[in-house]
Amino acid sequence: MKYSTRLSDAVHILAFIALYPDCDLTSNKLAESIQTNPAYVRQLMSALRKGGLLVSVKGHPRPALAREPEKITLLDAYRAVEGNKPLLHQDIHTNPACGVGVNIQLVLRDFYLDIQKTAEQRMQGITLKDVLEQYHMTPIGYSCPFAKRMRELVQKEIGDGVRILDYTHDAGPEPEIFQK
Repeated sequence: MKYSTRLSDAVHILAFIALYPDCDLTSNKLAESIQTNPAYVRQLMSALRKGGLLVSVKGHPRPALAREPEKITLLDAYRAVEGNKPLLHQDIHTNPACGVGVNIQLVLRDFYLDIQKTAEQRMQGITLKDVLEQYHMTPIGYSCPFAKRMRELVQKEIGDGVRILDYTHDAGPEPEIFQK
């Protein structure tokens, strides 16, 4: 079973646009970031535009958020890219002659509806600003927890004559939305 990543990809796009508002954000560049194809990114951006979350002009690589990050919820993004699809999918291919199969689906339907309602309420309370603040707190430049052990293994195998560089990537300059 393949799970949809449309919501996480959409939030990725919205976050990228919020973090780098002055960059030329082509669908190619965004697709590279998500590790997907540009046509899929354009499809998501179109859905986000129709959902009132994104402003963009065809042929110009300068998309912008249609609202402030604190006014875009995860539920807004979900509805934009998934519509009214339920989060959980019920099995509708149960053998109708199987009493357990039919009845369990009827019972599950009520639980799934309750889960859907709870999830939507929670998603309505999480904004893009919340996501960006959590992102900002993520330790992007941290060193690998296995670096010491890997160094020991390499030196044991090859000897002390090899030079091992420690490398971490930098998050880059602090986006303006986090500066006070």
